[in-house]
Amino acid sequence: TSSVKLRGLCKYSAFDTSYLIKYSSDKMITYVGIERTIISFDMEQNIWTIRDMSNPRVYAFSKAPFRSLALGNLKWTITNDSDCNTDTFTTTLSLTSCQSDEFTCNDGLCVKLEDRCNGQPECKDTTDEINCKVIETDQSYNRFLSPP
Repeated sequence: TSSVKLRGLCKYSAFDTSYLIKYSSDKMITYVGIERTIISFDMEQNIWTIRDMSNPRVYAFSKAPFRSLALGNLKWTITNDSDCNTDTFTTTLSLTSCQSDEFTCNDGLCVKLEDRCNGQPECKDTTDEINCKVIETDQSYNRFLSPP
């Protein structure tokens, strides 16, 4: 069985971080957490949801389309994840099959971490080259001296 990780949650989140991928006979995909949460697509509301099966007040949703399969870096609105934030808030979470030494592209594909910010896009959506901070130094720079 294939699995994915949910990254970007606070340390004390009620949501699971590891999920098994389940396929139903009607070609729907569901991610079943190893403890208590389920990620699924709500066809009526046209949203992805994360539900804590032990506490229905803990809930998250994303307006990402079904075809995204909820994979990659997506905006999620989270409610009542009380150990993290008692308010409703929006944050970016990453549902990914990438390993810890890989970068998750916004579209969910994985590239080697050492290929991130190398000046050549490996992600089809080029997100591995976004927010890269490159420092250019001239010949007078001495890496052994601390800045003033």
